Amino acid sequence: MAIGDTIEMCSDMPLPDVMLIDEGCRLNGLPTLSEVRSRFSRKLKSIVRRGAIRNETEYYLVRNAIELASDDDERAKLQTLLTQFET
Repeated sequence: MAIGDTIEMCSDMPLPDVMLIDEGCRLNGLPTLSEVRSRFSRKLKSIVRRGAIRNETEYYLVRNAIELASDDDERAKLQTLLTQFET
């Protein structure tokens, strides 16, 4: 959940700031913000393609993604996945 929250907080961050954070992470042997965003995006896409949430980790990933969804169609698809998992 913390990763999802972090991605959400950084979603509108300007590129120079992201690059600065990435460099700090790299220097400290940590995954960069850009890498984490990419992993988040790939995992979310695989859940949507599959059409089902398998566990609580995926549930929270989708729940966080709803808040970042750029359009109503995407938000509706994600909400459907949440609703199916909850029932």
